[in-house]
Amino acid sequence: MLGDDIIVNLPGTRCTITFQRTSEGQTIEEKHGWARDDPMSTVSMTEFRAGAWDAAVNQAKQLGWIK
Repeated sequence: MLGDDIIVNLPGTRCTITFQRTSEGQTIEEKHGWARDDPMSTVSMTEFRAGAWDAAVNQAKQLGWIK
């Protein structure tokens, strides 16, 4: 967490994605331009993005941002 952002990093890599609440506050979305890939990672960005989404949704639920 950093302010109103949820930042998900893949340990041991430079992969990171930042999520934010939507303007309606009903869900979260990937923050445009705040994703970084790591070409040396054995995990594809597609795989990481899917796992990062799940982690961010769980965190948003814990924070009470979404149900």
